[in-house]
Amino acid sequence: MKKAIAAYQAMHEAYPNMMLCASHGLVKGEDLKQMKKAGVTMYHCNVETSERFFSQICTTHTYEDKLNEIRLAKEVGLEICSGGIFGMGETWQDRFDMAALLAELQVTSIPLNFLVPIKGTPLEDREKLTQEDIIRIVAIFRYLNPTAWIRIAAGRNYLQHGGEILFCSGANATLTGDMLTTVGNNTAQDQEMFERLGYQLKRNLHSCVEIIHSNRKEQRKYEQ
Repeated sequence: MKKAIAAYQAMHEAYPNMMLCASHGLVKGEDLKQMKKAGVTMYHCNVETSERFFSQICTTHTYEDKLNEIRLAKEVGLEICSGGIFGMGETWQDRFDMAALLAELQVTSIPLNFLVPIKGTPLEDREKLTQEDIIRIVAIFRYLNPTAWIRIAAGRNYLQHGGEILFCSGANATLTGDMLTTVGNNTAQDQEMFERLGYQLKRNLHSCVEIIHSNRKEQRKYEQ
């Protein structure tokens, strides 16, 4: 955590206008306070699915643990990024319940992942979601969370043109590049898509490269 705090502080000092979102799982309130002090403005903690379905997917911690972490982050003044994964075997009621919960929590950013079944994992035999179902899920979350960033993550490659249709049915943000266990759209593809849709992009690639190089130097310093 000390290394993370130092990295956040260095990035915030170098690029004070860049929003920093931290993702460290279940941590203490004091850790969250230190992150905020270092320049972090948002904390990421996915609820993953509905409370009813959660125990069928995760056994290392509870749904209440997730909610407590989100409450702790809000108490110290951090905005919340929280979403989940669809296509794990949940029902439409689970999807509605999750969307309603995030609205109740007033979540700022909602990442939506669409399961890519991977051989060797417990969910390898799950049937892939249809394009129509994905579009409906996005629309539901937009309708129940009208001011949130509906952020498309894994599963965009199910759809043509980088999931372009999702940004016409409620999505207004995305994660670009590869995901944890599967590939995604690259940044060049996303830039072309958003420009085609009429979005204006902030071009600050040089700064991003500088941050990456700076982080690598910090990492080498800690390793030494």
